[in-house]
Amino acid sequence: MYQKQTAKFLKTVLETSVRRLKKLPKDRILFRAQRGFSWRTEHAGEEDEFEVEGAFESQRMIPKAEFVGEGRVNPSKIPCLYLATNRNTAMAEVRPWIGSKISLAEFKTMRDCTVVDCTMDKKTSWEFAMIDLTGDVTYPEPNAADREAGVWGDIGHAFSEPVSIDEPHIDYIATQVLSEAFRSHGYDGIMYKSLLDESGKNIALFDLNAAELINCCLYNTESISFKFDQADNPYFIAKHYPDVQAVSDKTEEEQKS
Repeated sequence: MYQKQTAKFLKTVLETSVRRLKKLPKDRILFRAQRGFSWRTEHAGEEDEFEVEGAFESQRMIPKAEFVGEGRVNPSKIPCLYLATNRNTAMAEVRPWIGSKISLAEFKTMRDCTVVDCTMDKKTSWEFAMIDLTGDVTYPEPNAADREAGVWGDIGHAFSEPVSIDEPHIDYIATQVLSEAFRSHGYDGIMYKSLLDESGKNIALFDLNAAELINCCLYNTESISFKFDQADNPYFIAKHYPDVQAVSDKTEEEQKS
């Protein structure tokens, strides 16, 4: 039952994906970041030989199957090339802390690539699922175009949502299944939003040879900006709010009398 529903869903996604394709031309520059650095020897063999911090070697900037864990696009041991359209987005995606070193590489696409652009649809399906408990308002049933846009909005959100390394790998299954469908359909990768830096977009290329590293430089994290939004009402310890406690006690006494 569930397998048939999944197959039908993926079929519909692939059919509607043709309206969400983006071409990455050959020689397009993209960026890939890794937290950390390596040591580089200066004046090797000379009397004043010394070591300095430098960017990771080229081999370290390209994922290797034996070291690849579960990702939002790839299952374990099956690498893909996670890139970004600008420097800041690439570095933000590795979640650095102040003072941390980041190796940032530029990659160049070696051929034209077709990716599924999951950033086009702004709404999600839950926006059409409004319920009025009073029965005073009737919301119109969304049409086919709105339903399609809502589902693709969900897909885009699923790829973009930051996932902590502490969260279970099962959270990746949905996006991995979609990614495999896109790969099997002949697409070269996926484009999705970055919620960590909105100045650029993320791109995952299935073929590691679709882009090649052309240079790499070491960066230092100077500052980080956070934005917080209250998710729930606070609770209060009564003894630290005597006025509130007095009102509560009075209410209890009145209810008993």
